[in-house]
Amino acid sequence: MNFLLGYIFLLIILFVILLKFKKYPEVKKLILVAFILRAIVVIINQSNLVTLPDDQADASMFEFKAAEFSRIEGFSVVYNFFKADSFLISRIISIFYTIFGKSEMLAQTISVGLGTASVYLVYQLCMILWDYRAASKAAWVAAFFPTLILYSSLILREVYIVFFLLLGLIGIANFLKKESISQFLVALGSFYILIFFHGPMALGGLVFIFYILLKTTT
Repeated sequence: MNFLLGYIFLLIILFVILLKFKKYPEVKKLILVAFILRAIVVIINQSNLVTLPDDQADASMFEFKAAEFSRIEGFSVVYNFFKADSFLISRIISIFYTIFGKSEMLAQTISVGLGTASVYLVYQLCMILWDYRAASKAAWVAAFFPTLILYSSLILREVYIVFFLLLGLIGIANFLKKESISQFLVALGSFYILIFFHGPMALGGLVFIFYILLKTTT
């Protein structure tokens, strides 16, 4: 069941990529490469042929806590989602465990999905700030960057942090460009969620709010 659920979710991610980027072949190629690299690392890790760096300690603890939350709290874990501890990642995974059953590979595919999406967010952010050429180069670097590939294949907070940080930065960039209230809320919401993954990330949100206050008073 561990492998079955993992492979099913990898196929779902693949299907979403093919569907979403059907009209954008260049972007589709980039996102597919990012996804395939991350999926291969997960499959190698699950085969026990290679032990990945950092695939013990924290990763095992987060996976264990996810199984525990699923077993003890089930769906009621949502009432404690934003508890002041380090286990938001485990609570998110526990929802999937409650629905589909415990599967370490499934938990890793969530990281693959977020890691692949982060490559696209890099592309989107650079498109807002610069142009297609810069966006393409930056996204290809993110797709092949070894550390990003590794942490997009493990049950660790880093891939979640990168995803929401990029989402927050896109919200900020769009707000400054278009003064869109919805993008302002995206930025604030992203940095709020980041607090529960890693407290110091709140600094980014505070700087953004300070800038807005400064701008409105001058």
